[in-house]
Amino acid sequence: MQYLHKRQFYLDRYDVSTIKLCLMALDVRDKMYADKKLQKKYPNGKNKHEIDKIIHQQLYFLKTHEYQKKEETIKKWVEDDKKIQKRYDSAISPNIRCEQCGRKFKELSRDFDGIDYLKSRITFTLICEDCRIVKHVYENGDEIVPTLERCSKCKAIVKSECTFSDDVTTYFYRCTKCGHREKGVHDHKQFTRELEAERKKDGELLQQFREQFCLNEEEGKVAVDVLEQMKFANEVYTYELSKYSDPAREKSFQVKKLNISALERLLNSKLLLEGYRKLNFGRVVIEKFVIVPFSIQDTGSDRTAERSIQCFTATVNDLLENTNWRLMKEDSISFRLGYLSGRFKGYEREEDITKLFEGKKKRKIKELDPIRQDKYGYSNLVRLSITLAQFHGKELLRKRKLNEFSERYFLESEDDNSFKCSICDQWHRGRDTWYDKYGMRCDVCQMNIKNGVISAKLCKYKKRWFSSDDIRYRYGIVASTMRKLIRLGELKGIELKDRDGKPYLTVFLKKDNEWFLERYPEKEFSIPVTYRDEQGWEIRL
Repeated sequence: MQYLHKRQFYLDRYDVSTIKLCLMALDVRDKMYADKKLQKKYPNGKNKHEIDKIIHQQLYFLKTHEYQKKEETIKKWVEDDKKIQKRYDSAISPNIRCEQCGRKFKELSRDFDGIDYLKSRITFTLICEDCRIVKHVYENGDEIVPTLERCSKCKAIVKSECTFSDDVTTYFYRCTKCGHREKGVHDHKQFTRELEAERKKDGELLQQFREQFCLNEEEGKVAVDVLEQMKFANEVYTYELSKYSDPAREKSFQVKKLNISALERLLNSKLLLEGYRKLNFGRVVIEKFVIVPFSIQDTGSDRTAERSIQCFTATVNDLLENTNWRLMKEDSISFRLGYLSGRFKGYEREEDITKLFEGKKKRKIKELDPIRQDKYGYSNLVRLSITLAQFHGKELLRKRKLNEFSERYFLESEDDNSFKCSICDQWHRGRDTWYDKYGMRCDVCQMNIKNGVISAKLCKYKKRWFSSDDIRYRYGIVASTMRKLIRLGELKGIELKDRDGKPYLTVFLKKDNEWFLERYPEKEFSIPVTYRDEQGWEIRL
């Protein structure tokens, strides 16, 4: 019996299994189409568009994963078949002689006793050519004793007879105890016919779906590379997000990043009171860090050089503790003829600022694979994961900082960034932006919340309301029509006013405007985009 095949046999076998998996995914898609809950959630046929996006993504991962393990699986199949063929060919027929004539039995056939050919024992069918006695034995010579047939009614031993006709064996059973009779038929070619039918069906699947579901070498390499990028991007996201659980990172997040002008104003505000004036900066050295030499005059004539340096150092260190500047310690501050001189070091990168607050015992973080980082570090997927991790990480720090405040606080420490108000959708600096458990909002909208005009919950639950700014795009209502509906009482809104008492935004609660929502249904924001992928599937985004 031949257990080894040509490579094309294994390729076809593997591709058929891949096609069947993909067809199972399409069966799931069809069932999802008919799901009543999804039809209710996405009416007007939108459920099919949403389902197609999910299934297309899953098919892409499935095809890529199957391609990725294709060669390894085929190699294992070939190795297993080699072992099976070797076991089959090298098995030695047991040396057994006929009990009647003493002649050695001759081997008729050999086979495996089970479907697990790597573990199953090999059986031999032997015959005495003189006496025509047939025996079934194992490789070690143990005879295989057939199981006695028993009556299906009384379980007694039955007698059996059989007849052969056109590759069909018919068995007749008669119980010696109760007389019950049974008939059984075994078609020797049925298995062959079923096998041929299955091979024909597999061939049709290959012809119809191989190009669609089985990636070729060029497509597979690209898909595997994208999948590896996605895996590494996920690792990068976890790695970057883990940094924000570090106390040093949390402190660095609250640092005030000052430029040189802001640094000068901060130092002069305190040093003038301590008797230091005429702060001058020297030639700046800009490399990894910004190094700024300085000199300043000490007007306290009664202070010694040592006392002047100590007082200056203590004052400056207190001022710069929560900033991105430090007084360089490696250079001792000099005092000559009433002038102090030294250098300041400025930090720009977040990694360098975080190191300023790290203790002696640094929390260990599992580092990323340097080889994969060099390969995928600049890909769009990885860079996007870093951006998302930074966004979510800062949000975690903001939430932890809420524990230090009773309800809310200004984002003053993040004043180098702009933030979008969740009410008026305008951008504001950190010193003008409030933050609490419901999100961000500008100080003017916060004033309206504090005065009880609107609830802070509107920041979080934006689906419960709409504003005068987006009514045109969401409901197709122009400003003049909106004002008319408000005058007629058909549109009920809440006016928000600025510090001068002038209205700047109107908020409409959906629960108070059910009549309006029925008459003017909300329109779709996105423009539907349809494209065909490399396999010809039509996908709507």
